[in-house]
Amino acid sequence: MAALALATLGACTDDSSRSAKRPATTATATAGKVSGSILDHLRTEPGLATTARLAERAKLADRLGAGGQLTFFAPTDAAWKALGTSKLRQLEGSTDALSGLLDRLVAPTRLTAADLVRLNGKTFDSLGGKVPVAIDGRTLKVDGATVSRTDLMTTNGVIHVIDSVPAQ
Repeated sequence: MAALALATLGACTDDSSRSAKRPATTATATAGKVSGSILDHLRTEPGLATTARLAERAKLADRLGAGGQLTFFAPTDAAWKALGTSKLRQLEGSTDALSGLLDRLVAPTRLTAADLVRLNGKTFDSLGGKVPVAIDGRTLKVDGATVSRTDLMTTNGVIHVIDSVPAQ
């Protein structure tokens, strides 16, 4: 199953000559290097503005903008909105709670989609503890969230976009 998932994820590239032949899958990759750091990308990528704002509020911006090699799982704006206004305000009002949540989204090492596929059924260490990885059919899940875009390579690591905010 991991080989099938790896083949499916590996087939998802930004190569426009193959885009019409790309198999349907939940995760799609954007191959290639993104200019700037993880934080730079969060600030400029449509649909990730809430994550950028919350990372800055939680004092995670310095780490996401610095050197090194990290993996960041970035919830979309829609994922934050799905939490509800009340829950989002509660998180924004508690730096500790927000930091704890966001720390689960950061791995202190670079993990590509292929690395995550090899971790199927296992966990990886994040700044906030152990995070489970699973493949459900052709869908890559991290901490219960579906990975919708993979391998956004930055100068200090890689970003994977997720469709929900992991449970706190």
